[in-house]
Amino acid sequence: MNDAFTDFLGLFYVDVVDKSPADLFPNDVATTFIMKEFELLDKPGSEVYEIELNNANGETRNITVYEATYYGGDGSAMGIVGLFVDVTTQKRLESDLISAKDQATEASKAKGEFLANMSHEIRTPMNAILGMSHLALLTDLNDKQRNYVSNIEKAGKSLLGIINDILDFSKIEAGKLSVEHIEFRFSEVLDNISNIVSVKAKEKDLELIFDIDPELPDELVGDPLRLGQIIINLTGNSVKFTESGEIIIRARKVTEADEMIEVQFDIQDTGIGMNEEQLGRLFQSFSQADGSITRKYGGTGLGLTISKSFVELMGGRIWVESEPGKGSTFSFTIRCGRSESSIKEQVAKATVLRDKRVLVVDDNQASRDIMYALLDNLNLRVAAVSNGEEAVYEVESADKGNDGFDVVVMDWKMPGINGDEATRQIRALGLNKEPNVILASAYGEDAGLITEEIQDLFDASLVKPINHLHCLMP
Repeated sequence: MNDAFTDFLGLFYVDVVDKSPADLFPNDVATTFIMKEFELLDKPGSEVYEIELNNANGETRNITVYEATYYGGDGSAMGIVGLFVDVTTQKRLESDLISAKDQATEASKAKGEFLANMSHEIRTPMNAILGMSHLALLTDLNDKQRNYVSNIEKAGKSLLGIINDILDFSKIEAGKLSVEHIEFRFSEVLDNISNIVSVKAKEKDLELIFDIDPELPDELVGDPLRLGQIIINLTGNSVKFTESGEIIIRARKVTEADEMIEVQFDIQDTGIGMNEEQLGRLFQSFSQADGSITRKYGGTGLGLTISKSFVELMGGRIWVESEPGKGSTFSFTIRCGRSESSIKEQVAKATVLRDKRVLVVDDNQASRDIMYALLDNLNLRVAAVSNGEEAVYEVESADKGNDGFDVVVMDWKMPGINGDEATRQIRALGLNKEPNVILASAYGEDAGLITEEIQDLFDASLVKPINHLHCLMP
């Protein structure tokens, strides 16, 4: 015993010596001490427990009690030694911290719910504005009126995109964001991405390329809406920060086990890139690489935060590799279920194409290489050239060698002669085996320039970006 113990009880040393717990403490506390003493003498060891005890001033204090058995010289248990520690202040601090945390959590949820409700309320009139603007543009307007209404529609779409970001972010903050687990076709997700992103890429004369693993099945189980939103967010950023070159969207099957597939996506661009300091600020709410970039390129800075949350909800992770002036590659993984029917029909169609000879004509090397690999994986015999003149020469040479091409996949817009002129020259060769020529043009590429007369030159057409599933379609 020490002075702190006697001061706590308000007693002198002589008042405590040779006294039992029942003489010094209330009945409930004394009973606890006696029970613990019996336990430690019966089964020697140590105990730590908490009690509430009034001090000499009548204040209720929180006490942590440490007790242990002590032994005699012969090794037998002789009694109990104990230590009282007053932890009242610590307990109050812990309680205050828990209370403050709960209040902050409730405030955050309330803020998230408010943002979600407000976003819904704003979206209703915004949809009306966009709908009416679209209908107005279908009527007879003079040039000035059409310009005004068109600007209203563009501004409305931009504002609606910001509202959607805020709505998703508010759901994340409120802990109400969830993902679906439904069957979907990956090809439909890619088509939707192509339709949305290709227009923006074309406006900046960027090449949009899909590089999809042929081993990746089309029919999956997951959340197609959120997957599409992630890729559109990341690809939209690539388009925004890239002035020339190409955007490549890659998808690879990483692992497959127990009907679950892990898929890795890479969105690679040839844009401005980022340094290490800028990379450290990514995936933070309302932030971009730096303030000057935000002012120049616009945006809320929420897209990457939202994408990161979606990826994590789908069992994956997201990261980025970048160098200033050399572009960036955003990568993420997700886990999907595999549908029962999966890829059987695609394999059957691929078998029909086996050993056909195909010539790929494209001036963009990345696009040409990816198309070559895609067709080669379908057991086709593939060759590739970079312009129309080489295409005409290759087709003529192959025909003379009695190994003519069955199909020519012809890019339309190329240096030298375009795809339509190259096709006219191929048709005029008088070949023993005339190939089917398929036009490959970018989404909405020079609308009005590819006339009906030009389209009639070709046996079929494909819209870029092209993935392996397009090649399997009849």
